[in-house]
Amino acid sequence: MSERSGDDGRLFWSIEFTKHYDLLLRYSLRLTNGNESRARDLVQQVAMRIFQYLPDPASVKSTKFFLLRSIKNIWIKSKLPVDEISLDQAFEVITESPSCSVSQLEATFELVEILGEARRKMAERFAYFDKLYEMRLSGATFREINEAFGRQRGFAEVRWYCFMNEIRKQLLPSQPKSKKKPAA
Repeated sequence: MSERSGDDGRLFWSIEFTKHYDLLLRYSLRLTNGNESRARDLVQQVAMRIFQYLPDPASVKSTKFFLLRSIKNIWIKSKLPVDEISLDQAFEVITESPSCSVSQLEATFELVEILGEARRKMAERFAYFDKLYEMRLSGATFREINEAFGRQRGFAEVRWYCFMNEIRKQLLPSQPKSKKKPAA
């Protein structure tokens, strides 16, 4: 009798698996970022596991959800572990990369320092500049910033352009002042 119920279970899961195959494949493609080979492997692993253990159909409320969850569980278990490394170790790897030179990294770090210095100076000159800066970077328009501060038109623009000028001043090399007298 138990052999007969096993055949019924295989038939049930075979029908359900065939019915939801396209959905399972689409979902596994999504999990694997479009890697078709890996997605088909996930679907095959689910089928193999189900036919190996034959879950009781009466214990499963939604076969579609059960199959999707099985794919996700197998995908999670098969993911490679991620190793965390310190920034000191990563810097060596980054500098050895052919697409990134040390001079480019130094220039990037210098720009970050210039930006931080300009932002500090602006915060000293204008109250609430840090909030204005955050709003602007998050995509707020000058009009929205003016409304948020309860100010008239031009408030945010002036402070933002002063900030940009401060950055430009730091980016341009300081030029020695000429001792020539201006033309009369």
